[in-house]
Amino acid sequence: MTTRVLFIVYSFSMGGGAEKVLSYLINGLESRGGYQVDLLEVHHESGTWEAIPEAVTVLPPVFDETATNPFARLRRGALRRVSAISPALLRRLVRTPKRYDVVVPFNYMIPSLLAKPNERSIMWNHGSIECLDDEPVKAAWQRKAYERADAVVAIADRTARSIVRLCPEAKGKLRIVRNGFPLEAMREASCEPSVSLEHPAVVCLGRLDENKDPVSVVRAFGSIVSQAPSAHLCFIGRGDLEELARAEAYRLGILDRVVFLGYVENPYPLLRQADCVISMSHSEGFQSVFVEGFVFGVPFISTPVGAAEELACACDGGIVIDGEAEAGDAFVALMGKREEASYGEKLQRYASGLSIDAFVDAFELLVSEVLGGTK
Repeated sequence: MTTRVLFIVYSFSMGGGAEKVLSYLINGLESRGGYQVDLLEVHHESGTWEAIPEAVTVLPPVFDETATNPFARLRRGALRRVSAISPALLRRLVRTPKRYDVVVPFNYMIPSLLAKPNERSIMWNHGSIECLDDEPVKAAWQRKAYERADAVVAIADRTARSIVRLCPEAKGKLRIVRNGFPLEAMREASCEPSVSLEHPAVVCLGRLDENKDPVSVVRAFGSIVSQAPSAHLCFIGRGDLEELARAEAYRLGILDRVVFLGYVENPYPLLRQADCVISMSHSEGFQSVFVEGFVFGVPFISTPVGAAEELACACDGGIVIDGEAEAGDAFVALMGKREEASYGEKLQRYASGLSIDAFVDAFELLVSEVLGGTK
């Protein structure tokens, strides 16, 4: 029997971690068979589209940011106004009458609000939701979505705590499911030709935006250079704050040690060369780049967001810092650990437990539980 699944994702065309993880899950389900998958994108951009099977039905997006004709602009404006005042009306306007066995909003807020009240649903959360503390109306909408859901998934302990704090009723149906990764494919991709990094090599992978805060990354790297004068920093990604980060590197006199590579389709040869991954993000869910680093025995330095603390504890795979000035000492400590031959092997062993098969197994178990219940 075929299980009809609708995934609702904020965007599948912006090159983010949630999109990549969803593509892994959809491809894993397709390889096992027995699923008919539809994909509804809330915001469609002109960026990178993750690879998914041809059999997946991609529905028209809610907000097509690539459409520039007057009617499309008028429609987007009208739907934005509706989304700000009535999720229920937005849902009626953009959801088709097509029936699904299970609907999976693949993040909180608009994706979760588009699940119909009478549908079996699994609310998948990729980030902590403390940002709703200052938005009582949106918090109320999100609480109601969790109350209606058959299951709620968090990908990290911090995310789970934030959900229960907002909606205590969700505790009994909350599950923690770690992201899965195509480990062997990543190892194979890491062998492809790429530019060579100068060592010690610190890598920052992700969009150069306010949340990722590349300016703070540069300042943290300045602390690293004070302890390891030969270190180099490599940014992999693009974004609006690249010029500010470049200006900060110039101000600190370390621009000659900072490289901006822009978007790189295959970052794994670069991660394989890295000595350390660094992130100064303000908010995260489950930092995929840290696990991707573990695949190659590479540790991380991070702010205390997302899964950083639990990943650091799980395999001693990184150091969590509270400020930029602590990065230098953290880097020296990690380089000392890397001198031990068993250290990199420990990180690789941890990563091996986060396979696509384990990820798909967890999803199928959840679907089985949901479909076994009543709505």
